[in-house]
Order: sequence, then C-alpha cells, then structure tokens
Amino acid sequence: MLDHIFNEIENLINANDIFEAKELIKYLQTFELNYEQGKLLHSYKSKLISIKLNNITKSSYNKSVTSTKDNYDKRITLLKDSVNTLLDTEIIASNIINNLSTQEEQIKKDIDKTQNINNNLVHSNKLTTKMSNWWRS
Repeated sequence: MLDHIFNEIENLINANDIFEAKELIKYLQTFELNYEQGKLLHSYKSKLISIKLNNITKSSYNKSVTSTKDNYDKRITLLKDSVNTLLDTEIIASNIINNLSTQEEQIKKDIDKTQNINNNLVHSNKLTTKMSNWWRS
C-alpha cells in the first residue's frame, strides 16, 4: 500500500500537482516508516519545496525591481538550506521517536519479567519457610 502512495506522490510531483502531493505526504507521515522510506519521503518534500521556491522565484523576480539578483539568489539559497535542515531535523526526530517507542516497549517487557521473577521469589521464600518449619518438627 505504501509503495503505491510513494508512486502516486512521484507522479503528482512530476505533474507539478503540488497540493495533492503535499496532502499525500501528510498522510504518509501518519505511518511508521523505515529509514529508506523516510529518506524517500524527505526527497519528495525537498522536491516540493524546490518547485514552490522556483514558482516563488519566478513570480517574485518579475515583480521585484529594487532587489539585486545576487542578493536575491543568496536569500533563496539560504532559504533552501534552512528548509533542508528542517527536513533533516524532522527525519532525525522521527527516527528518535521510533527508537524511544521501541525502547519503551522493551522496558515494559523487562518490568513484567522482573515482576514475574519477584513473584516467583516471594512464592519460593514462602515454600522454603514452610519446608523449614516442617523439617524442624
């Protein structure tokens, strides 16, 4: 199912259908993705942002007479770098959350095992006490 969604996003991006691609990306973010799928999702987000920035660049460049092209290009580059950093941070945060979730499950299992061992020890202690009393008599 996820492969179909990834293919659909790719087709929408190629067709410059930004809105639909963005909606599918939002939908995909509700799933637990593996590392490769996270990287692919990140690349789609980057492509969308690049398309949006190109659209902004085209319209803003035509409207803006006062700013110089060099200054404008520097701002766009900084903006693209910032967006890429944010996307990388989002992927890292998602991986951290997945790891923490896995660790939480492991800790819960360990707590259950420890409680079972404790219960067994309490039961064993009671039995040995009773056996000791019986043996002494």
